[in-house]
Amino acid sequence: MSESFTTFILGTEIAVYGVARAFYQQYGMTSHVYGVAPLAFTAHSKFIDVHTTSDFMNPDVFVKTLNEAAAAYAQSNPGATIVVIPGGDDYSNLLSQNKQRLDAPLVPIVADPDTIANVSNKETFYALCERAGVPFPATQVVGNVSRADLAKLSITYPVVVKPTDGKTFRNHPFEGQKKAFILNSFDQLAEVFELAYAAGYPDKLVVQDCVPGDDSFMRVVNGYVTKSGKLSLVSMGQPLLEDYSPMAIGNYAAILSHGDNKVYAQVEKLISATHYEGFFNLDLKYDSRDGSYKFLDFNPRLGRSSYYVTLSGNNIAKFVVADVVKGQPLPLSVGTQEYVWLGVPKGVMKKYASDNAAKKTALKLLRAGKYGSTVWGERDRDLHRLTSMTSYWLRFFPQYMKHYGHREFEG
Repeated sequence: MSESFTTFILGTEIAVYGVARAFYQQYGMTSHVYGVAPLAFTAHSKFIDVHTTSDFMNPDVFVKTLNEAAAAYAQSNPGATIVVIPGGDDYSNLLSQNKQRLDAPLVPIVADPDTIANVSNKETFYALCERAGVPFPATQVVGNVSRADLAKLSITYPVVVKPTDGKTFRNHPFEGQKKAFILNSFDQLAEVFELAYAAGYPDKLVVQDCVPGDDSFMRVVNGYVTKSGKLSLVSMGQPLLEDYSPMAIGNYAAILSHGDNKVYAQVEKLISATHYEGFFNLDLKYDSRDGSYKFLDFNPRLGRSSYYVTLSGNNIAKFVVADVVKGQPLPLSVGTQEYVWLGVPKGVMKKYASDNAAKKTALKLLRAGKYGSTVWGERDRDLHRLTSMTSYWLRFFPQYMKHYGHREFEG
């Protein structure tokens, strides 16, 4: 098997920059990025070649674009493999649904459409958790019912309310819409239902027990499953701080990486119950009431903060290359190294992260220089990039001043 290869990464967001940066670190290579529109995260980078077209999400345009680019690359690089990695949920779905239409040497790193649908939809994901025997919060999945029928549900507040299908939910905006709601009363619950369905949202809503605890009770896991369905990489991070702007709630702003064999064993059980392959991202929360880690979400791609995996010693690039380029999948590697990933300036993390043992550990690591971010590093110093990333970085100061105090539940 030839070991000559390149990467086509789908999307132009921050997670894509992290993937391309990992390939640059490991192999010194430029990644080819394809997406709908240029974004500052992947623009003006020395190791990213960006291609955008406004109708790239059209399946026919998507297939034609990638096949033509692959043919052109193959002419000058005969026998090379082209690894195709999705950088977001929409791209995972698009790649999965059209993978059979892509020509060699394109190798899509994605599961089949049915598997993607099952892990992405909250209702079917929690059913999967139940079959796999991994814990998740007490959950009720509710459709567009009357206020009277909603009142019949047995609910202990506070509750988390979120859509079964996030993309469809976002496509039906309404005043006060959030990625997820934490609600303390029936009146608040009824209002969210009324607003969501009045806006035309056609799917169900998840009403879920709110696991108590601040941001540091969350856990995020990123990993890789080989083409043969074997878990090859699993790496956990403990969020120190989250984003609090309404449609970004749940995005991690600072993460302390470290290992946890209990979490890793549960992830392996879950993966074994699926037909999954490719990169994945999981959100869990530690429940101090029973000592368990409750599974919350499964995303069929790397998370936007997944560069913490590479920072903490497991460069994500080598796992997929070993699997689909070299044909020699790596044995399971688990993340154990303590390291701090920052998605916001250090000053924001220091001020707004809750004071606890995890923060104390993170502050020690900061003083020791054991920290990094997705967007800063590798001497990627084009002036346009430096200007745009500085603007992006500094906006977090006023953003946290505005939104941090507006949390409904402190846990």
